[in-house]
Amino acid sequence: MRYGTRSHSARYWTPAGVRPSGSMNIGYEYSYLYTALCPATGDLFALMLPSMQAECFKIFLERFSQHLQQRYRGDTTQSSAAVRLVLDNAGAHHADLLAQNSTVTLEFLPAYSPELNPVERFFQEVRRATKTQVFETLEQIEQLLVKTLHRYWDNPQAIVQLTYWDWMLPMPKHNYS
Repeated sequence: MRYGTRSHSARYWTPAGVRPSGSMNIGYEYSYLYTALCPATGDLFALMLPSMQAECFKIFLERFSQHLQQRYRGDTTQSSAAVRLVLDNAGAHHADLLAQNSTVTLEFLPAYSPELNPVERFFQEVRRATKTQVFETLEQIEQLLVKTLHRYWDNPQAIVQLTYWDWMLPMPKHNYS
């Protein structure tokens, strides 16, 4: 998910003919929130990186693999190699660097189908927290994003309610998107 210093407005109910007023910032600084979540368990892994390039995606995959190894250390019934990461078809996701990562199986969605990716529903809620606010620096929005993410880390059931849909019933226990 891209975030930055550009303000995003929201819709407001106002009387007919009245335009709501609000602050606006047209900034040009952006970073990206890389996220993997498990709709079945509510496990959430997030990393803020400066770009949507193959190098950053490689860093995300390496850290995600480390997260999985720590999470399932000593658990012989679960393996990080059994994790499937559902991705859209962004260019960075198809980089040659991905062949080096064997602990996570990558599954690509069909083109133009973001509604099939459970993380998109999570991103809607994260964007809702930043809407109508003006950020002068990336640090300000990153502080708000960390606070928002902590609400989900502290309550994994909220992630399950947002992202686990009926058609996923036969889904294995550890699928991330």
